[in-house]
Amino acid sequence: MTNQKNPTTTITIRLTETEKKAIICKARSRRESITRFVIESAVTNESRRMKDLRPILIKIRTLTDTVKEMNKSLCERGLRTPALDDIVDLQRDIFSLLQEYAANGGR
Repeated sequence: MTNQKNPTTTITIRLTETEKKAIICKARSRRESITRFVIESAVTNESRRMKDLRPILIKIRTLTDTVKEMNKSLCERGLRTPALDDIVDLQRDIFSLLQEYAANGGR
């Protein structure tokens, strides 16, 4: 998105009074203009969500790698642990769901 100093275009939208009040309230709580809040929410929020989730995704990946190493070590000693396989699968599922969440704008 280009950073124009003098925007020249407008968009008119229809919304309920409740939705309008919510937008105004959120914009004020962030100390942003309504215009800036709407633009930030609509245009840049997806990448911001992914950025916000990145530390969580890294920790999940690290945890998954640690569990895999534990499982490998136990298997080498002849101790089969299907429960650790299940944990790895769950962590992969969580990782995928968080990526999907961020990609879909938090929906």
